[in-house]
Amino acid sequence: MVRKEKIESYLSQLEAGRISIMLGLIIAGLGYRVSRRKFLKFILPMTVLFCMAVWNYNGLISEGYSQVGAVSLSMLCFTALTLVIVKAWWFPEGYEFLQMVEISFGPKTRKELFASYLSNKMDREGMDVVRTAKAVGEYEGSPYAMREGHQ
Repeated sequence: MVRKEKIESYLSQLEAGRISIMLGLIIAGLGYRVSRRKFLKFILPMTVLFCMAVWNYNGLISEGYSQVGAVSLSMLCFTALTLVIVKAWWFPEGYEFLQMVEISFGPKTRKELFASYLSNKMDREGMDVVRTAKAVGEYEGSPYAMREGHQ
């Protein structure tokens, strides 16, 4: 369970544009959850990274490195590239979803969805953006409601 202060800290980081690695991982997880292109965006890059790590290990062994050195260098490269992928490739998936929610409904809905994701409430109850918007009072008059004709 994530404390309310931590959620506020994460939201202020998002608004300021200063994304920590932990927040990048959290938003990437949200992106995975809402993405319709899981294989292309998430599974394929990790498979390629894993294959690159194995290839790197085999190359280092053939160059005469010890097994410990080869494993260490391979894992270092794997970790560094994973962090780059999280910030550059996966983070935008979740961030775009949060922006879309804010544009369609408002900042309260975005904040409530993010808080329910962090508290694992989404896993128990599922994610219903419209229900959340109605609960925080941002559904009526929202661009989404007008577009759907629910005005």
